[in-house]
Amino acid sequence: MAEYPFLFAKIRGKLAQMEDLAVHEELLESADLEAVLRRLGETAYLPQPDEAADHLDDRVLQGFFTEIPEFLRVLSEEDRSLVQDVIAKYRLENLKAAIRAHLYRLPPEEVREHLLDLPWEGIDYEAWLQLPGLEALIGALPWAEERQRLAAIGQQIGETDNPFPYEAELDALYLERLLEHRARQGHWVKKILGNRVLRELLLWGYRLKSFGRSFPEMVNIFPDFRSLVRQEELQEILEADGGWLQLRKWLDGPLAEELERAEQLDPGLIGRLFDEQLLLSVKRLLRLAVADIAVVLGYLYWKELEVRGLIGLVERGR
Repeated sequence: MAEYPFLFAKIRGKLAQMEDLAVHEELLESADLEAVLRRLGETAYLPQPDEAADHLDDRVLQGFFTEIPEFLRVLSEEDRSLVQDVIAKYRLENLKAAIRAHLYRLPPEEVREHLLDLPWEGIDYEAWLQLPGLEALIGALPWAEERQRLAAIGQQIGETDNPFPYEAELDALYLERLLEHRARQGHWVKKILGNRVLRELLLWGYRLKSFGRSFPEMVNIFPDFRSLVRQEELQEILEADGGWLQLRKWLDGPLAEELERAEQLDPGLIGRLFDEQLLLSVKRLLRLAVADIAVVLGYLYWKELEVRGLIGLVERGR
């Protein structure tokens, strides 16, 4: 197991100063743009907020992204692969935007502003928008597995203007890779990745159910999740009356009790409770002085939640 004492010490110092998800609740109740700018000025994301009244949410996200290359430079090959597969979600957002641009025949300038600038990747995402069509885009992808899977989807469904089959395949591949890492890692990484993958599967399943998809149809879309939850168990959670109450087993006492007090299924609540469960795990990492790659993952996921909260403030304050 690789050790990174300087990196771990730096991350622990940052984690000790980070806030719980509830820290923004008061601002969310009565936020205006001035209050949001003051809050952002207290963070590392926007040290001079008075200069940035426009595109605040983009700048907050980029402030987070600037930290990632520093981590990747010092990690071992195995640990770097894990972190890169975790942060690949942002690359997928760009790829999905490019796919939609080609299927909907959107002007490149309309899509360009929605692309994320990922400083750890040397990819010209804007060039994807200039390609002659979706087939050319897929052929130009630098990742063999994404290229092969998306090409297979195109052959399977033929001409379409529906991006769902392509996006679902990318989402399934993303979660599949996290599950593969989880199978090889130790206790804390298993715990963190299990929390994140199960959260995504649940929210994805509830969305598909709202669109009228059956559980067998979901299974055909999802990656093989059986190392995380039994198929029969996930079906009951998603389809049975009150099945969502079975999620108590993945939540600590107070969070499980909050779930039990809910009068009906609320996917938003489930997502938040799993986020809070993640933060509890990261806090335990701090207390137990765990020294493995789980510290980096915990920090990145916590930072992502903090950024999401700050972007929520920006959107509310406008």
